[in-house]
Amino acid sequence: MDNHLAVIPAHLTAGAEEPSISTYLNEGSLPDGIFAASDVIAMNTLRVLAERGVSVPGDVKVIGYDDLPLAEQMVPRLTTIRQDIATGAGYLIDNLMRRLADEDTASVVMKPELIVRMST
Repeated sequence: MDNHLAVIPAHLTAGAEEPSISTYLNEGSLPDGIFAASDVIAMNTLRVLAERGVSVPGDVKVIGYDDLPLAEQMVPRLTTIRQDIATGAGYLIDNLMRRLADEDTASVVMKPELIVRMST
């Protein structure tokens, strides 16, 4: 079994990552799975794979990050990682206000949630 990890730099704007994904897929065999840094990248990856006739999750499993509302509308429905954005925004604002007041702040680590759908 040839286990390896590939990190593909990709822009976080819609469609900008397509050349990177296509180049990677053109260079070798299909990976077992793709973990995208955002749902937008994962959605475009689903499209690129579908255009190549690659079955998801049969040939390649895909996971996104953010749990955007569109993730559940994709075909197949996108497995993703969800964070509580409202709580995170609250921590950010609170820490910003405290830092502006010259107070020390600690890092906040929030527990993400795996939302399993049909792309894995």
